[in-house]
Amino acid sequence: MSELEELVRRRMNEEYAKGSSAEKIAQVIREIINNFDGSGARSK
Repeated sequence: MSELEELVRRRMNEEYAKGSSAEKIAQVIREIINNFDGSGARSK
């Protein structure tokens, strides 16, 4: 599994555990993907 997949899966589980709505989880995932540069380093 790629680093991005692992990060997305972990954050989805965290948000689900907090009882976040599907919309909130989708927003978090979009932010992760938009901030991931693919080189192995996350952009700030």
